[in-house]
Amino acid sequence: MTSQDDRVWCIEQLIRKEGFLDNRMYECAQQCAISGRPETKEELYTSWELWKSTHPDRNPFNQRNKL
Repeated sequence: MTSQDDRVWCIEQLIRKEGFLDNRMYECAQQCAISGRPETKEELYTSWELWKSTHPDRNPFNQRNKL
């Protein structure tokens, strides 16, 4: 798989987990793709939780597009 495929896989899994698209998911997925795709969804979710805690959403007007 290419890093683009890995990035898309990560974003898809994160959207399914959260139920909406968060703009920070793009950066997290990019970082995961660069450093090597997580082997399991649980590893990805752990990376996502860490990413959210270290990169807070500073835009209070950020639109959440829920599924």
